[in-house]
Amino acid sequence: MENPEAPVRILVVDDEPDIRNILHILLSSRGYEVDEAENGLRAVELVRAQPDYDLIILDIMMPGMDGFELCRLVKSTFETSHIPIILLSALSDQSDELHGLGLGADDYMTKPFDMKTLTQRIMSIILNRRALGSRVISEVGETVEEADTKESNELNDAFVRQAL
Repeated sequence: MENPEAPVRILVVDDEPDIRNILHILLSSRGYEVDEAENGLRAVELVRAQPDYDLIILDIMMPGMDGFELCRLVKSTFETSHIPIILLSALSDQSDELHGLGLGADDYMTKPFDMKTLTQRIMSIILNRRALGSRVISEVGETVEEADTKESNELNDAFVRQAL
């Protein structure tokens, strides 16, 4: 996420082809690069092969590996824990939402969902992550410069002491 001009890469994980297709069309039309997985196991393969997704949109109720388990796995692995996750689910009980958020999901929406709300939440998460990434890079750069300056000053001081 260092390059704010880089295209946003989103992984859509849902066992319903119609939902994957709708999200793919909607998100692609907004300039996002979209990959799809029909279940959690396929999503794990994709994320391990390319851990540079900017966002995962994840259904909860899927065969094989459900969305809760995939969310837990993504958020517990160092290489992928930075990837934001939006859970989409037909489960509307607050305990399910709290469970998903407790596993590290960044947002939770119930199906049927409003497309405008979903796209706004995606934009907000992406913009916030990119701003945070830029700030971290800036602060790390300043820290490196300060360390270089300090080392340079110490070398200069040692030289001056030796010269005297």
